Amino acid sequence: MGTQETTSTADFTQAPATEILDRQFPLISGTHKDVSTYLVYFDHLMAIKTDGTTTSLVTPSQFQDADGSLDGPNAIVLSNGDTSVQIRLRNCASSNAPHPCIDDVRIETVLSAC
Repeated sequence: MGTQETTSTADFTQAPATEILDRQFPLISGTHKDVSTYLVYFDHLMAIKTDGTTTSLVTPSQFQDADGSLDGPNAIVLSNGDTSVQIRLRNCASSNAPHPCIDDVRIETVLSAC
């Protein structure tokens, strides 16, 4: 039989969202866990880390879209071909959460079935 492609939305409760982001959408330096805020600069996703330094994606073309203002998006979409991730963000400055910017992560993958 041929390969059938299906699209599935998965809840990855086994691994923290930042670990999934680090594996699928790595940053040039640091980890998504260290990001205090994201912003969009000339169609590139920039990550501002808690120590004040900036970084970006190793593969800038993985950034697909942002919702909200460019200097404080409500959501960002990343894609690496088979996996698309929508990251909902909260107001980073007023949060005491372990990962203050990330509110929710939705992952959509293309699965091959025999």
